[in-house]
Amino acid sequence: MIKIIITDDEQLELKSLEMMLSQYPEALTVKKANNAKQTFKHLETFDADLIFMDIKMPGEDGVTASKRIKAISPYTKVIMLTAHDEFTYAQEALRSGIDDYLLKPTKAKEIYKVLDHQVPLINKHKAEMICQIQSAFYKETSSLTEQAKDYVNKHLNETISVEYLANLFNVSTAHLSRTFKKETGETLVHFISKKKMEYAATYLVKTDLPIVNIALELGYKDTNYFTKVFKNIHNMTPSAYRKKHQ
Repeated sequence: MIKIIITDDEQLELKSLEMMLSQYPEALTVKKANNAKQTFKHLETFDADLIFMDIKMPGEDGVTASKRIKAISPYTKVIMLTAHDEFTYAQEALRSGIDDYLLKPTKAKEIYKVLDHQVPLINKHKAEMICQIQSAFYKETSSLTEQAKDYVNKHLNETISVEYLANLFNVSTAHLSRTFKKETGETLVHFISKKKMEYAATYLVKTDLPIVNIALELGYKDTNYFTKVFKNIHNMTPSAYRKKHQ
């Protein structure tokens, strides 16, 4: 939905513009302002995509207000509303970065022509912003997953839990678990166990260390629990694995 502000000190012009905009085929949300001050008040809570701005109003004029709007929100489109005797002034405004102008009294045909040109540009910008946000989110989640993997691989001799990693990376356990599963297709708990048991298998085959010592080496104080985890990963007990690969 396109968000629009109409700024004009003439009530008849405001109502006329509002009525014509209501008949435009694309969905529009419209707010009205009588001067620049009201326009900036709207902008505090209303992220306008396009502003129709009268060139001459009591207080701050349209050109000055439009320059301020462009300074704080460069992608907001500003269309100047100007009378015939202000045409040169309007051209100057265009050189200052205003997007277009309409002669007053405004006509539906001209308004729709401007919208037909500006709305696709607005929608394109919104789509690009969504892509950038999604890209940033993907980069963040990928980075989180890689950080978790890297930490596990470098600290296999420690007791590692999802809660510990979440605190380490300053995220919730739910977010870390969900992100890891989405990125890798396996749970973080399974990944930790798998990596530890890969090293356990190496110890069993290449050393004569007792199973209790291997368990302690990988952060397991309970040998029975270590044996249970090993069996879940390798489908046999540590003793059976050592015997099979001797």
